[in-house]
Amino acid sequence: MLLSDLPALSATRLIAGSLASLAIYLLGRVLYNIFLHPLRLGSVATPWIITSLRGDLAWSLLALHERYGPVVRIAPDELSYTGAGDAWKKIYGRRGPDEFVKCLDGRAIAGSNIRATAANGIISAPHDKHARLRRAVAPAFSERALREQEDCLQLYTGKLMEQLRRCCRDVGSGPQDMQRWYSLFAFDVMSDLAFGQAVGCLDNVDQPWLQVLGARTKSIVWYQVLIYYGLDRWAKYFTPASLMAVRQKHVAMTSAKVQKRLQQKEDRKDFISYLLQNKTETLTNRELVMMASSFIVAGSGTSSAALAGITYLLCKNPDKYKNLCDEVRSAFTSEAEITLESTSRLSYLKAAIEEGLRLYPPSPSTFPRFVPPGKGEEIEGQWVPGGAAVGVHQFSAGRMEHNFKDAISFIPERWLPLSQGAEFVNDNRAAMQPFSYGPRNCIGVNMAYAEMRLVLARLLWNFDIELLDDQWMAKQKTWLVWHKIPLPINLKSVKAM
Repeated sequence: MLLSDLPALSATRLIAGSLASLAIYLLGRVLYNIFLHPLRLGSVATPWIITSLRGDLAWSLLALHERYGPVVRIAPDELSYTGAGDAWKKIYGRRGPDEFVKCLDGRAIAGSNIRATAANGIISAPHDKHARLRRAVAPAFSERALREQEDCLQLYTGKLMEQLRRCCRDVGSGPQDMQRWYSLFAFDVMSDLAFGQAVGCLDNVDQPWLQVLGARTKSIVWYQVLIYYGLDRWAKYFTPASLMAVRQKHVAMTSAKVQKRLQQKEDRKDFISYLLQNKTETLTNRELVMMASSFIVAGSGTSSAALAGITYLLCKNPDKYKNLCDEVRSAFTSEAEITLESTSRLSYLKAAIEEGLRLYPPSPSTFPRFVPPGKGEEIEGQWVPGGAAVGVHQFSAGRMEHNFKDAISFIPERWLPLSQGAEFVNDNRAAMQPFSYGPRNCIGVNMAYAEMRLVLARLLWNFDIELLDDQWMAKQKTWLVWHKIPLPINLKSVKAM
């Protein structure tokens, strides 16, 4: 053997040793799941992982629940529920030492550096840190803050309407992708509130943020797989380079915007101002960046997805669409009268939003939790061992006949006040929790509802809308959240331009 051969040979042995170690580790996981796990019967969650990577998990879980009922085992150690009984309260509603902690082992939302506690944002933070972060940000989402933020919501809703009116004026502009327009609107709102200034998506539709966020959602499922198998430390070697670059670009863009906001001196009411004024719970610069990132990703994605889903469902059901148009157009004499307060009095608008969220929840995935270790828990009448993962699948919960009569039909009337003996009086409304439940529910839920009411009311005040793709929903993939695809809509102005 030549001396020059030694480095290559050592490298070969190192690679071989690493692969052998990985094989032994994976074999150990398989054997544990087969023989030792309390929910033993399966080996690894390979079908779950493959389905998730393909973007088919939401639809696949729905099919399983339709076939097997309210409780389905979807992985060697995980059960999926549809909220028919006490699952929401038992799994998500507890506080303190009895809390079902979030599964941060790769099957839920988690950061790429989940092992570093200091890196955990509000979404994946453990109990104590989450409580501190929640207290820090709570004033920014109070009723008072929402009233102070109405000017911001009205500003960008107005910009959205003007852009849509311009499209109607332009000969040959063709169908409008309302999913994109809603995303541009929601991102401008959230960036203004999170950074102190909008990035100008409605003024310049070529801004890179939407492309970055759209690609970023796909990268999440890769990190899920790596975390699940304990390989997240080597993420850069397994995750496609393009997805790694997207995540890094998002962090860099967010950090730059936060630093610019911190240098501003003028007095304005946005998320950062409330965080800085909260002297009881102060945040580090890193925590501010991560908080702003959460605002942007969660805040803009959920409201824009919900608006698109509701628009689609209204157009698919012309009689319901007409009912809502009649309510909106008879309630106001001018567009200036459409406010957060006035739209809160529109009962059919609120019912249509609830029904849209039932059939098309903006977060269609499960957010699983671990049953506290020890004796286990009884959930919906069945004992579940400690350490098992459990969760309510949002998308399935809203579409189960045991929860809602005529479950797959879009019927806003089920959310109106019902008399005893009415057709939908026995609907299990508590099964639908589109913004989750308990101490970790979405803190921006009131803002999301306000945005949806305002945008839909002003849209239907200004335009007649017509759907051009009646299979839009069925075409969508999910990577934890809906993967946004074009929603082509014909617009016709009903007001003088």
